[in-house]
Amino acid sequence: MIERDKTTAQCGDILPYVLPLPIGSSITGGIISLKSPPFTTSISSAEIANGSVVVTMPLFDVRDPDTNSLITDVTVLFLKYVSYCDIPEPNMTACKIAEMGAEDFAPLRVIMAGKVDIRIVLGSGHIVEFVGVDLINSGPLKADIDIDPETYVNRSTSTIEKIWKIGSFAPDMYEYILIGIPYDITVEESQPVNMSIPVLYDNNWNIIWNGTGPVPIDYSDFDSNFFTSGVQCSDTDANLTETSCYRDKANNMVWMKIPHFSGIGPELSGTLDSTAPTISDLSPSDGYSTTNTKPTFTFKVTDNDPQNTCYLYVDSLLVATVTVTTNTSSSIAPSIPLSVEPHTWYLLCEDGVLNQGKSQVRIIEITGEIGLPSKVDGVSGNGGFIVVSPTPSPPPIELDSSLDLMLGYKVEFTYSGSTYSLKIEKIYENEVTIVIKSEPAIIEIAEGETKEVDIDGDSSNDIAVMVEQIYNATMARIKISLIPEGKRG
Repeated sequence: MIERDKTTAQCGDILPYVLPLPIGSSITGGIISLKSPPFTTSISSAEIANGSVVVTMPLFDVRDPDTNSLITDVTVLFLKYVSYCDIPEPNMTACKIAEMGAEDFAPLRVIMAGKVDIRIVLGSGHIVEFVGVDLINSGPLKADIDIDPETYVNRSTSTIEKIWKIGSFAPDMYEYILIGIPYDITVEESQPVNMSIPVLYDNNWNIIWNGTGPVPIDYSDFDSNFFTSGVQCSDTDANLTETSCYRDKANNMVWMKIPHFSGIGPELSGTLDSTAPTISDLSPSDGYSTTNTKPTFTFKVTDNDPQNTCYLYVDSLLVATVTVTTNTSSSIAPSIPLSVEPHTWYLLCEDGVLNQGKSQVRIIEITGEIGLPSKVDGVSGNGGFIVVSPTPSPPPIELDSSLDLMLGYKVEFTYSGSTYSLKIEKIYENEVTIVIKSEPAIIEIAEGETKEVDIDGDSSNDIAVMVEQIYNATMARIKISLIPEGKRG
């Protein structure tokens, strides 16, 4: 007879059970609690002889098998164990008995329902369902699911493979397993897909079979095709009554039906999505003119992939990158100012499997004038405008000014009544070659570096030239400053 001492018990107290046992006996018993699934344990005679035995009730959890980190975005559904509910997409209104989160998992609420289906749903879309679970006689409910598969792309054969790790080590008493795995746009839906199981694991995620040698006998009741060429997924057998794999195109899910598992590495094999993005609603129009040196370009990308990365090329040089949502209006602008002249431009957009779409090539003309800042580092500039162009006699700029200068273009400035010119002769990865005239002075300046130059031949440096930034192979930002007389070397 089992007795419980409850004379002084308060709410929340641990209530001990007293069970008189003959010396040398052992015990096997089942425990049911509010927060844990039914649990069976055995206590040996030696453990009993040593005194108190602590039994820790298992908690329900879902973990990442690679990191053992807890996955918290989990919902547990208890469904009726009937044929119209034991399928990938049941009518939840008719089938659902109860719904719980991982933090409030309480199977005792439904244990008297007899056999049930337990569906574990992750926020990532992955689903593991135990069909026909005997809650009273089952072990603890636990699942390990890798939500980020290893992906292998072979462009020469236009194939793609995705491999997951999915496992569970309980409950003990169920009929079979349904596994739902979401797939993305990288898989071409117009072509067949196969599911295979090239890897089997033990309870500690050690590989016990990887395609070499016979499949372990514990897996002899599986569809043997899973372990060889794979099972081609049906697009019509939605209830998995005739096949072991079903592809639900409407919800981008692949479903497997297997007898049981500890740890498996299911692999989805299919044809790589080959649909290139298309670019439409392009603006501005071909031949458009503007004085804005950083004009905005608008467009729309249509693609299977919900996101694309798009690149703006001006005169065949990459000047901006943006990630866009497909099938919506998007915009992009150059990261550097464009020079005053006509430019060719186009967009190149790329999806997640590197399919590329290119827009038509158009011309945009930057006209008019480029303004200089009225103050640079607190020193007054000319407050006016210069035309940055390769013409022989551009208007002069004042010293203590910064400007964006194209390769081969020049500007003029006045010093002590004489006019001088400065031109970018060459641009390297981290260095610019500058020519200053009237008497040519050729200097090489690294990005971020300042060099002093004697321009009037009196053996005293007169101006300082700094390369503030190298934008690309055709443009850099230059600052020209007057050296105060007391600091000239």
